[in-house]
Amino acid sequence: MLYCPRIIHEEPRMPTFDLLTSKDGDKVKAVGMTRAGLLESALSGMFAAAGARVTEEAPEVIRPFSLRADDFDGLLSGFLDEAIALSVEHHEAYQAVKFDLITVTEAKGAYVGRRVEGFSDPLKKVRRDVVKAERNEGGVWEVEIAFER
Repeated sequence: MLYCPRIIHEEPRMPTFDLLTSKDGDKVKAVGMTRAGLLESALSGMFAAAGARVTEEAPEVIRPFSLRADDFDGLLSGFLDEAIALSVEHHEAYQAVKFDLITVTEAKGAYVGRRVEGFSDPLKKVRRDVVKAERNEGGVWEVEIAFER
């Protein structure tokens, strides 16, 4: 069973991510009405791309994070890299995020997840050179993210 995080904060329902295949490798295209929504969508797509196999009967776990970056693209990359590191360390996949604070350069909160049996296609980290979050003409935040495997 693949594991896809759910969104905790109030955001209009819309498709949150797509898994893309290209000659340069697989990518996740994430969208969100807000920056927080974009981060959550990217997290959902990342664990879907990794093929997380969740232990359904496992209790929910909460892993706090506090991140700073020079810009939002760096914050997005750091947010996902931190989730990957915690996932590897604790054998977990994160289904949601609870934000205490989110700005252009800082995010504090907690990942919410469950223990996993493993991943069908594990990820190592975000390829930061290709991360560029932008707001489209309709006001929706979009980003394409590539990962090192």
